[in-house]
Amino acid sequence: MSVLRWRRPSALLLACLLASPVVLNASATAGELEPVYSAADSTAPAVTYANLYESERFWPYQIQLVEPWRPLGHEGDFGWGQGVLLRVAPSGLLRIDFARFGKHWVPARATDVIERANRVRRGEEHKFAPNLTLALKQRLLDPSRKTLAPIQLDLMEQEAFLLVFADPSGDDFSEIARALGRFRKKEGLVIVLLAQGGYVDAYVYKRCHEASWPGAFLFDRFARAYTEGLLDVDAGDRPPFVQLATREGRLIHAAPWSEGAPDAIQRALDELRGSHHGEMEAARLR
Repeated sequence: MSVLRWRRPSALLLACLLASPVVLNASATAGELEPVYSAADSTAPAVTYANLYESERFWPYQIQLVEPWRPLGHEGDFGWGQGVLLRVAPSGLLRIDFARFGKHWVPARATDVIERANRVRRGEEHKFAPNLTLALKQRLLDPSRKTLAPIQLDLMEQEAFLLVFADPSGDDFSEIARALGRFRKKEGLVIVLLAQGGYVDAYVYKRCHEASWPGAFLFDRFARAYTEGLLDVDAGDRPPFVQLATREGRLIHAAPWSEGAPDAIQRALDELRGSHHGEMEAARLR
């Protein structure tokens, strides 16, 4: 039986995502989203290079290169130096999507990320949703229903995403789905399959439905581009792989799939919720 596969997103699509992240990542208008979420908090400490990783609430959507940085070995034009911020590492490196120029780790000091983050903190630059929430909004499908349809969950109310990079046609897929079933009704957590293999939505839906996949899956046309942006292949990340990330995209846990993966995910979730409680208390006492 032949299986339909989706071809790689065009450079034009990625350029559009880069130029207009708010419009393409959210179907609602800015006016509808603003009352729901605001990142601004002028009473919070100023964002610095030292606390950027912990200051995820103020991470901007986009950054601009302010130094002549280039990827190792790159020669010639590098566009306009503008990119979408995907993630900040504890080391201070930024994972940035430069559209047709690729996804790269960039030193924070080569960008205007601190200036933009402080503008978000002061309310001078608006964020209409947390970064990862915005990237996934209106792009997730629900395989539990009788027909293919978007998930009905309000992503703005969720605090974390369990990103699963796996091949739905793989021999281990049903076992991964079964093992993750314990998180099916975990409050504040959304399990998202980023299907590997280039399969179309209809095929991914069929495989997920048969395996009782305990979450959602990403539209086929975004799966490859998001995988390239979020998996650190240079560091050895290979599917099947799991990442637990906050709604801003800060990585809490990342590891290849194994028999012990669910227990490790649970420990990471407990740690995340403990830190959120501490942050809420600190904000209340400020």
